[in-house]
Amino acid sequence: MLPLPSAADIALVADRFDLWPTLLFETYRQITAEPLTRVRTAEQVLDLLWQAPLDQAKLAAMMGLSIATLRRRLAEEGYGYRGLLGHVRQQQTLAALKAEVGLEDLAAGLGYSEARSLRRATRRWFGAPPSTLRRQMN
Repeated sequence: MLPLPSAADIALVADRFDLWPTLLFETYRQITAEPLTRVRTAEQVLDLLWQAPLDQAKLAAMMGLSIATLRRRLAEEGYGYRGLLGHVRQQQTLAALKAEVGLEDLAAGLGYSEARSLRRATRRWFGAPPSTLRRQMN
């Protein structure tokens, strides 16, 4: 949904184009409109995790939820935070390996404390270390 214009913006437009009734109706419709569907919590989490590696507390705060509510909603949809974070990390790892991003930079960007942790995760996810995956992709 688009942000609502300010009262000054509405008055300016209405004065210039004599659109007050139309703008008033449109603003009322936007305010009272029911959302057609609720965006799934898991989709919101994935979108936010793609932007930056976030812990559950920061993620919940960004979504305007408590940690418990975030966990409950994800569980209702059949997901967990760690599983979604792992999925995002896997996809970002593959994309970065194709782009030949250095392992230290990639690990830091994904929220790992060191490259060794990323190497272990890569072996767990794909059954091969990053160097092997990189060779197979090229």
